[in-house]
Amino acid sequence: MVLSAAAYLLEGFDVASSDLRQWVCLGMMGTLALAGLFSQLIMKDSKTARLLFTIAIGLISIQFAHLAGIIFDIYGSAADTSAFMAINAALSPQSIAAIAAVTLAASLAITFVGFQILARQQAARLMLSYIFINMLLLIPDRTTLTGIIAAVALVSASLAVFYFLFNRHSLYRTREGIAVQLLFLIAPAVALSRLAFYFGEFAGYNTMGLILAALLAKSAASWIPMRPIKEVAVLGAALLAIPCWHGLVTEVIALPVADLYYAARFAPAIAFLLLISEFSPGMGRVYRILSMMILALLTYLLCIGINSYISCTIAMFISVLVLMWGACKKYRDPAVCGAILSLFSLLMLVSQVLANLNSEMWVLLSLVGFSLVMMATVIERYGKKLQSAIPQSWEALSHWQ
Repeated sequence: MVLSAAAYLLEGFDVASSDLRQWVCLGMMGTLALAGLFSQLIMKDSKTARLLFTIAIGLISIQFAHLAGIIFDIYGSAADTSAFMAINAALSPQSIAAIAAVTLAASLAITFVGFQILARQQAARLMLSYIFINMLLLIPDRTTLTGIIAAVALVSASLAVFYFLFNRHSLYRTREGIAVQLLFLIAPAVALSRLAFYFGEFAGYNTMGLILAALLAKSAASWIPMRPIKEVAVLGAALLAIPCWHGLVTEVIALPVADLYYAARFAPAIAFLLLISEFSPGMGRVYRILSMMILALLTYLLCIGINSYISCTIAMFISVLVLMWGACKKYRDPAVCGAILSLFSLLMLVSQVLANLNSEMWVLLSLVGFSLVMMATVIERYGKKLQSAIPQSWEALSHWQ
């Protein structure tokens, strides 16, 4: 079923007739839902009913993506690729409205019944959230600012559901709850992959690899209790994320400034390895050492290869962040390596200043130093009041109507 849905999205069933292409996913959704009702009501088999409705609800995102492709094919701007699009969809507005109406009605019915089986207490809230998130897929823009904002809004809405609903309710720690969480990941995954495909086919597949890596990391963190499987999931996430990010940066983020390009290429890999080291029960230090090796390479490229004010400052900033993370988590390797590379970056920055003496630089350094001294004075004098005033203000604001 998953491979069928992926083929349906990527190819659009261009060898099939238009009628089949427009109604096939709706037919699959309806068939699975009816089979789920039969299993639940007639056969009294709740396990099969949960499985069938999980697949049916997942296909809703596929249908919305296909409907978005039809709308984009007619009303959107031209694109370089046909991925996630309906091909040669010569439909009238009435036909599109009919497909949209049937899609919405079927989706409301399937999500409500399905979530009643998977998460009875939250069925209505889940139904409205799921339909709203999937409706954001219908905006007929891709690489324009509107399309990027729509993709960001869709991902933000999904993260909000995870934060305000899934992470605060014990219901979603069961197998059914994990299935519900996976369903809410389909629409943002489709949106991000679709957006990347319109930058380039290579970027699209790299984005899909990054999404799979994120899913493996999330599974290792929250959903997989067995240690060997957790280690395999973490290793798979690392092996997927680093080369896929490298390919995506090469394809999409072709920054003209070399220091920013190196930072965009290596800094996320460092952060990802440090993050997944938290999820690995036995190989955490190995991932942290690998991240420190990448940090050392990045520092070398920025401070020795480029050796400019901006590059040394970026290297020092990233090294300080790693140092702070290691100090907060009480990990020796990131703390020591971050401290050493921070000092090295600072020395390279100072050498740049000394090698290019001029009055403007010394005036700028004086102003920065004076500002830091005054800021320290203000913090020392009013820091405790500010520290207590901010939560008090937030608590008062939360009681406003």
